[in-house]
Formats: sequence, structure tokens, C-alpha cells
Amino acid sequence: MQTRSRWLTFVLAISILSACDQAQTPQQVSEPAPAVETQQPTMRAVEPATGEALSKPAYLRERLPNDVYGYARIPSIWGMMGVPTGGVLDKAVGSAAYADAVRSIREGFSATVLPEFPPDARPMLSLLLLHATSPIEIAVLAPTDQQNPAPVVMITMAVDFSDAAALNKFLDEATSQAPGVAMLNPVQADQPGELLAGGMRLSVRLDQAESRLFLSGSVGPAPSATASIAQALQPNPTHPMYSVEQSIDASGQGLFVWVNTTQLIGLASAMGPRDQVAMMNMFGVNDIKSLAVGLGASGGIHRLKAVVEMPKRGFRTFLPLVGDAPTFSAAGDPTGIAVLGLPSTADWAAFEAELTKFSTPQDMQKYQDFKREFKEKLGFGIDDLLAALGQDMSIVFDDAGRYVAVRLKDGQKFHAIIDSAVQRFGFKHETREIGGNIYHHLTMPPFEQLLPDDAAAAKSEGEILARRFLDAPSHTYWIEEDGYLIMSSLPQVLMDRNYIAERTPVDQWLEQTQRMQADGALLLGTLRNDDVPGLMYQFNLEMLSYLGDVVQRPIDMFALPTAREAGVPDEGSFGVKLTSNESQLALEFTFESNPAELLLAGNSAGSVAAMGIVAAIALPAYNEYIKAASVNQGMVSGEQAKLLVETFYADNARFPSADEVVELNPGSLNSDRYRISIVPDDGRVVIEYDDFALYEGRSVIFVPQIEGDMIGWRCESDLADTYKPIMCDPLP
Repeated sequence: MQTRSRWLTFVLAISILSACDQAQTPQQVSEPAPAVETQQPTMRAVEPATGEALSKPAYLRERLPNDVYGYARIPSIWGMMGVPTGGVLDKAVGSAAYADAVRSIREGFSATVLPEFPPDARPMLSLLLLHATSPIEIAVLAPTDQQNPAPVVMITMAVDFSDAAALNKFLDEATSQAPGVAMLNPVQADQPGELLAGGMRLSVRLDQAESRLFLSGSVGPAPSATASIAQALQPNPTHPMYSVEQSIDASGQGLFVWVNTTQLIGLASAMGPRDQVAMMNMFGVNDIKSLAVGLGASGGIHRLKAVVEMPKRGFRTFLPLVGDAPTFSAAGDPTGIAVLGLPSTADWAAFEAELTKFSTPQDMQKYQDFKREFKEKLGFGIDDLLAALGQDMSIVFDDAGRYVAVRLKDGQKFHAIIDSAVQRFGFKHETREIGGNIYHHLTMPPFEQLLPDDAAAAKSEGEILARRFLDAPSHTYWIEEDGYLIMSSLPQVLMDRNYIAERTPVDQWLEQTQRMQADGALLLGTLRNDDVPGLMYQFNLEMLSYLGDVVQRPIDMFALPTAREAGVPDEGSFGVKLTSNESQLALEFTFESNPAELLLAGNSAGSVAAMGIVAAIALPAYNEYIKAASVNQGMVSGEQAKLLVETFYADNARFPSADEVVELNPGSLNSDRYRISIVPDDGRVVIEYDDFALYEGRSVIFVPQIEGDMIGWRCESDLADTYKPIMCDPLP
């Protein structure tokens, strides 16, 4: 409960601090006070951190064989807090004072917080949060022995164990507190050890030269064989994963998962039912080369990104293949741009060809009839419209206002479409020359007037009056500039745009200022964000101060650099992009340092409301975590009680009586959240949880099943499905 209270206090403290910092007291407008000259203090220099980094570079990613099934990287929490990754806070995070603060928190966690965790949880937390000095990397490797076709799982991390003796001491202490885990052979300086975990034998090797721990295992090969596979890995600088990884996390410190679907789909195609394989092929699943998802930094900005590498086949045929990117110029400084990728004539033809695979001949005939009637009535077809326009349409916010820019691919076809609308539907098109620029004005009648007379006729006086106000015509104004239609609902925006001499190429602004590539953008939106980088740095400092107090290692906040000293910019950017190009489909979100920037942008009221939203989400989620963690802790204690029953049965060929259960003392496994008992003469192990809103029930029961001289176990539970362990059946 103490740990839980600390976390609740943390969330509430952050909310209050953010609200207080952003709150502003309304003041009456008054004349500005006369300027007073003051002597500016000399800004302190920011000393960069030296010595060993809080998190060493990833290792396994550079040595993956081409036939690897998959790779995952889990970042170090200390690396996430105190290692520069290429963002706007790098100078601050990379300072000596900041690194010292994070090290102090890590030391305090070891001394004050770790001992408060349950004993069985301490070894794993100690390994991951104290001894590990790099991201944790996991690879699933293809088997090298045809006699044992099972893949090999390898886990590696840099560690601070000085030698094999130090590692063995840690493993001995860890296995003594973890049920079901045992050390079979100790680790030698020149030979791996063996660890038994969950019925699987694992190879444990310490590379003292690299200060790196390797764990490897498989259901097939012996531990010695898996160890040799690990030692045989060599640098592979041309691995196909790298290009995808660089677009998500070039720092090598972030969260990253990559799956070699070519390997996996090959297995599925060979082993799966024919009808399912055929369906996979129809939707293009067999053409997927890889899947990747990650949270990291690339190109000077942080990204949350998912990538599907595959050509335009199967389901991708229904999405445009965007080849154009915006090349027009904005007026002055843009504050935001949204880009929509339009289909080309080739995309439309491919869509129609793919449509025939899923439609009957009768449905396709109806579609062709609709296309013909559409062109006869409008004077142009969908193909004509797509041929007239390019593939990028942008909504722009800049010094001139808001307007739309559409690439003009064929001006003659576009004007032919306008002329057809004027002749057939009563559109009005005029041009004006003002200041040497030609402005177009198109007046479009209300949609009701385009309907047949009987469908458009008003049927009551009230409807006639309503249409007077609702059925006004709409207006569109545009200029043609450098191969684009610059369009607005008002001519003033276009005129002001021409008055502004300064021009900013949009493609350069996206790449250099927003750090986003517009190539292949099916959908892209990005905005400038005032004050958010400084606010997020302030949030980081407040968190350091809070955590230092929690672990009883107060941080000297005066030693840490200010936002100005660290060169934190006044503005930041965030954005979203859906990419559809020749080789991949991808979705990404970009932000300066923290995804919370999307919520914290704006004024004080918005910031306070955002923190309220975060708290409203975080607190219930934390409560659910506490409940689930309590169930898991009870299950671990239940495993220890099962071992008591198994040992007694092996010695006596029967289950313990009531008096013998007292001697076994399963109550010693109790906690403040659950109670463990053994049913006399029956052998059942019962875990009864305290009623902290587990809803439907409170119990998990392990029922012994005699199998020769051994005992198997069946699990039954009346807990709600949310908390019930996956291996447990409902109670009868």
C-alpha cells in the first residue's frame, strides 16, 4: 500500500504543479510601465556529462542474421531519463548535472524503494533496473540444426557484474527466491552456465570483455548449442531491418519491435489450410516483408511509428500510391499544414481492377453504367478530374490566413471541367485582374437547384422561407501559381498572400522546421506549438525533484541548467502522417520529447484540463494494475503451496491431513491481499483474495490430478475474466 500511495501522490503532485505553473490571474489592462534598464547576469555554461553513459548502445541489433524471425528492444528506464536521443532537450539531458541527478535517483531506488517490493519480485527488478546498463534486446533466431527445427530465443543486455563469480552470486540469490527457477550449472569465465526456468533449460553466458549478459534457449537444442549460436553472430551492416529502424529510432535507445514476416508467412503458408492461405494471398498478406513498431527519436524529433513493408498489392490496392509532395510556397511563416494525398488515374485503374475480384459481373456492370451516366450528365468523368489534378492537396495556415493549395496537373482539362459546369449547371465563372494578378471567382448554386424541378420544389411556405436563408450559393476564389491552384472562400486571403513578399517553400519547412517528410503522404498534419518544449523541460525537472525526494536522495535543483542555458526553443512541433508509397504503409506521430505535448499545447486552461484528462486515465489504469498485480502475486504464492503438496505426496503417497497441513504452514505465504490454504486429505490449494473489487469472485483453486507417481494440476477460478488467469477454467 505504501508503494501505491507514493504513485498516487506522484500523479496528483504533477497535476497540481502543472496547474499552478500554468495558472494566470486576470489583470486589468493598463498603460505599460516605462522600460527600466537592468544588468543581465552572465548565463552559466552547461557542462556535458562525461564518463560512462547511463545506458550503453544496443548490441544485438548490429549482429542479426538475415533469416532472423524477429527482434525487440526494450529501453532502459535510466536511459529514457538521462541519455540524449537527438531531440530539443539533448543539451539539458546530456549535461553532467542532469546525469548526476538520474544516477542519484537510481542509487536511492536501490537503497530505499527496492527493499519494499515483495521478495520474489526483487531479483528481476534488481537485474532490470540496477544491474542492466543498456536496453534489453531480444531476438528469435532461425534454427541452424535441421534435426532441431525449433527457433532459438536470445536475450542480451550490458550489465555491471565484474566477473562470473559476481554473476553467480546474484543468480544464486535470485533463484532461491523465485519458485520454478533453479541454477543447474554455474557460469564459468570461459563456459556458459545453465538455468532452469519454467521447465526450459537456458544457457547463461557472461562476456567479460563486453560486460554483457547473454541468455539463450530453445525447446529443441541443448543449452550448449544455443550458446554456440550466440557466439557465432557476426556484424551484419546490410540487414534489411536497419532502414526501417532508422526511420523510427535512430538513437538505438528507444522501444522497437521488428518482425520478419517473410520467414513467418512462409511457415504459415506451408503449414496452414489451403483456403486460408488463398485468402491471405488475395489480400496481399503473403507480400508483407516485415512489420515494425517503435517509440524513439529520428531526424531530430521523437516518433511513435508503425510500418508495414509491402508493395502495392492486395488490400493496398485500395489506397492511393502517392508520388507527389507539396512544392508550393507559403506566405511568410507557416504555423500549420495539412496534406491529403489524392489518387492518380493509375491508382483508380488499379482500384477498379481489384474491385472485380470481389464483385459479381452484375455489380460491375452497374458500376460501369453509373460511370457512363455520371460523365453524360456532368460532362466529365472521374478519370478526367484525376487527370486534371495532381496528388497533393494542402490546407495551409500562414501569415495570409487559411487557404487550400491543389496541384494543377493539366490546366486545359481543369478549365474544360469548369466550362462544363458553367454550361450545364448554371455555375458562374469570372476573372478579375488586381495589381497584375488574375483572380478567379466561381459561384456555385445550391445543391437543391441542381435537382429536377419536382424534387427541388418547396412544399410549404415555411420551407420556402427556410430555403431563403439556407440555399444561398457558395463561392470559391483562386489564383494559379507555379503549377498550383491557391483557393479560398474569400479573395482577401489571396490578395494578402500576394502582398506578402516573403515566401517559405513548404517542402523545406516540413523537412527542416517540422522534421517531417511529405513524400508519400496519404495524410499529413503538422502544427507549430508555442512554449511546449520549455513546459516539458519544466515537467522533467519537477519529476526529477519529486523522484529524488521519494527515494530520499534530494536533488540540488540549482545545479541543473535552465531552459535558456540549455537552449530549449520557444516553439516546438507535433504532427501525424499516414504514408503510402511504393514499398510501405506507415502511420506515425511526431513530437519534441513527450507524447503528452499533444495535450499540453495551448493556454493555461487547456493545460490544466489536459492534466485532468491524464489523471482521469492514469488513476483508474493504475488501480487496475494494482489488482492484476495482486492476483499475480497470489498465483506465485500458490505455486509454492503446490510444491509443498507435491513434496508431501512424493514422500507419503497421499495428501496431508488437517494436522499435517498445520505443520506445512501454508499461511506463511499469506499477504495483506490474499490468503493461501491447503484442503486436508484433498490436496487442493486455495488462493482467497481480499475483496478489493474483483467483482464476480475471490478465489483461485488448484485441483491436484494424480498421474502415476506425479501430480498434475487443474486451475479453477471465480474471478472476473479481467483478472482470471488464462489457464484457469470457471468454477463449476
